[in-house]
Amino acid sequence: MLQEALDDLKKLLELDPSYKKVAEPRMARLEKELEEKRKKEQEEMMGQLKDMGNKFLGLFGLSLDNFKADKDENGSYKINFSQK
Repeated sequence: MLQEALDDLKKLLELDPSYKKVAEPRMARLEKELEEKRKKEQEEMMGQLKDMGNKFLGLFGLSLDNFKADKDENGSYKINFSQK
């Protein structure tokens, strides 16, 4: 519903720019709330993916904590394994 409210405010400004003073602060607040919601959902999803990965790796006595990804200067990743 936050995205729909933001879209409505954008459409309102397209149709009548005189609402700019009223709409812009509300749009900024909605964008902030949307970003916070996206971050929370992303964290939850990453947690679920990590749990799923650990279930699979657990069959081999491993965990995702045994692997570390390092980004190099080319933008690619190098995966390192460490036994704890």
